[in-house]
Amino acid sequence: MSRYQPINCEWHDQLEAAAVRKQPVQLQWRDADGNARQASGLVRDIEVKQGEEFVLFEVNGEQLRLRLDWLDWQSFPLR
Repeated sequence: MSRYQPINCEWHDQLEAAAVRKQPVQLQWRDADGNARQASGLVRDIEVKQGEEFVLFEVNGEQLRLRLDWLDWQSFPLR
């Protein structure tokens, strides 16, 4: 896994707002193997572990744990 790169604070704030509002969002990201993925779901939480930040993203009842610097911020703002 590559070294974590902190994200823009505004993006972080928008993810937190989506979690509080329980607002569905569409995220695009690259997984650990570099594959492009996309899904609509709910941001359940943001967590920090060993200096890396993750979004807990629920898609069709499945909980995904995505590193924030894996997200494709060019597709931002959140929908």
